[in-house]
Amino acid sequence: MVETIRKVSAAHAKVALFDFDGTLSLIRTGWMQVMVPMMVDVLAELHTGESEEQLRGVIEDFVWRLTGKETIYQMMALADEVRRRGATPLDPLVYKRRYLDRLHTVIACRLQELRGGQCSPDKYLVPGARALLEALQARGLQLYLASGTDEIYMKEEANLLDVSRYFDGGVYGALDDPGAFSKRLLVQKILARPGVRGNQILAFGDGYVEIEEVKRVDGVAVGMATDEPECQAPDEWKRRRLIGAAADYIAANYLPTDELLQTLFGPGSRYQTFDRSRLQIKPLTERQHDLQLARWLALTDPAPPFSHPDLPVIAERLALARTSGAARILMMGAHVLRAGVNRHLIDLVERGFIGHIAMNGAGAIHDYELARIGATTESVDRYIRSGEFGLWRETGELNDWIREAAEGSLGLGENIGRRIDASTYPHKDLSSPRPIVPAFR
Repeated sequence: MVETIRKVSAAHAKVALFDFDGTLSLIRTGWMQVMVPMMVDVLAELHTGESEEQLRGVIEDFVWRLTGKETIYQMMALADEVRRRGATPLDPLVYKRRYLDRLHTVIACRLQELRGGQCSPDKYLVPGARALLEALQARGLQLYLASGTDEIYMKEEANLLDVSRYFDGGVYGALDDPGAFSKRLLVQKILARPGVRGNQILAFGDGYVEIEEVKRVDGVAVGMATDEPECQAPDEWKRRRLIGAAADYIAANYLPTDELLQTLFGPGSRYQTFDRSRLQIKPLTERQHDLQLARWLALTDPAPPFSHPDLPVIAERLALARTSGAARILMMGAHVLRAGVNRHLIDLVERGFIGHIAMNGAGAIHDYELARIGATTESVDRYIRSGEFGLWRETGELNDWIREAAEGSLGLGENIGRRIDASTYPHKDLSSPRPIVPAFR
């Protein structure tokens, strides 16, 4: 069951960011029951007069607050508590080693089971995790895995659980230099990708950090209140804190997967979704183009023979509309571009005879491909037969531009036009008129 705290949609998500321990992996279940008593022992040795209960309250507060950050930060916080009580702390790395030694005695048998193939990897996964990862991958999301656990350990554990293969965005863990990796840095790295915005990031985590960092950029966050190791009902202690961290949804596990997907992405289709990971996306350089650059006429080339009694009437009315300031709108299909008259259309716009061009999606595709590579029009007969029609990497960039337009304040045509005009495409002169006249006057 999924609890809705704040109803937001992840329908436009491009990226899913997962925490590891407690969110996917159950290998380290019980780590808090190791860390907190170890820290209580450290502070109790100072003989400050505080009860064990009081010390535990202080420690649980900062351990939970830093859950999801690299483990060293929790040890640094312990050192601060020692210092606050008037004593000299050990190096935080010493505390970390003490904690890891204790934790290893708890999880060694689990690792041995997995390494020896004595159990299914799913035994130590949050229920439904694999089905969710496969469903998100099938939707085309890029998946990232990030943990506060040392990278060397969490990468091995992710491999033992057979989940590394889902994370095409990468698997990241704590490094020796605390400043070299953090979930905040990873979120910024994701946002640096072309066409990715904060509200297109979906996060799953059982701690403060991943929830707060993704909500900071207006993403969607699912708080995993996993009551480890059963993960059947929400852990109320985790639930309250995840809600406090601004999680949009709360779940104890990923079962049933369909309910979770519908909550996040909206009602599904009654038709089975095909596996997009099986599509072979190829570069345009490998495509056979029916129309090459030489097809497009220069303004000085002789016009191909053509006669129609309405042409003089249209020309006269365009000139009159221009003089009177009336709208001049050209509505056309993609075949007009394929006739090789781009430069003539641009010339009509630049001289003010046309104030606006309206065309369909095929026109945008031809215009884009022509500007980018100086060729367009794939062989329908050839590529339909082989199942490759439309599966070209560069042309797929238009999908991101279309989504940008839908989420922003620009229209589709304006967004594509601005993108091409701002590009370094070698043949963009065949697409973008010089902005020397307004669209209407």
